[in-house]
Amino acid sequence: MRALALDDDPAVAKLIAEALRASGWTVEAFSDPAMAVRRLAESEFDLVVSDLAMTDVSGMDVLAAAKRESPSVKVILVSGFGTMDLAVEAMKRGASDFVSKPFTISEIREKVAAVCGRSAASEVGGRIGSGSGTGSGIAASPAASRAPGGGPAVRSLREVEKAAILEALDRDGWNIAAAARDLGISRSALYDKMARHGIRPPGRSGRPGSGR
Repeated sequence: MRALALDDDPAVAKLIAEALRASGWTVEAFSDPAMAVRRLAESEFDLVVSDLAMTDVSGMDVLAAAKRESPSVKVILVSGFGTMDLAVEAMKRGASDFVSKPFTISEIREKVAAVCGRSAASEVGGRIGSGSGTGSGIAASPAASRAPGGGPAVRSLREVEKAAILEALDRDGWNIAAAARDLGISRSALYDKMARHGIRPPGRSGRPGSGR
């Protein structure tokens, strides 16, 4: 199984690659988004883990390029911020999942395992982007924790995705087929995302969307 790891911070790209290799992946790591896109056109990958907020070429561009070359490729986007429109657009374009910064290496490995159906290895290392400088954690680029234009970071993409799903479900009266159409994804993909976010239809145990 072949994976491409991309982050414009070379240290983060290297660390993600090492985590994936420890789980049995053959990995090519890039810190230049344009080079990564060219590589996607040259070779086939089973998985792409890409930062979202990069200059010149964004994670959305990488997602589009990956899906254009191989529609079955799994793409995980990494970001410290997000908007509702961005989350919906990423789902429509085929993003498999999101990882929010800061994150642990084990979270990356577990997310990959869930997306690709591979066994997650034991937890490794510290927290990326925490700025603690301890263990194997490293500080992410300051630009990665700010929204475009230099404003403060907003909700994580995971939170934004959950909000987008809840908004579509509420708008469509919890009609799964209609909500899936609005989100531009299949019903099975929507069910999977609802389970991942702990979203339950009205009448089930726990408050809908509460995850409890």
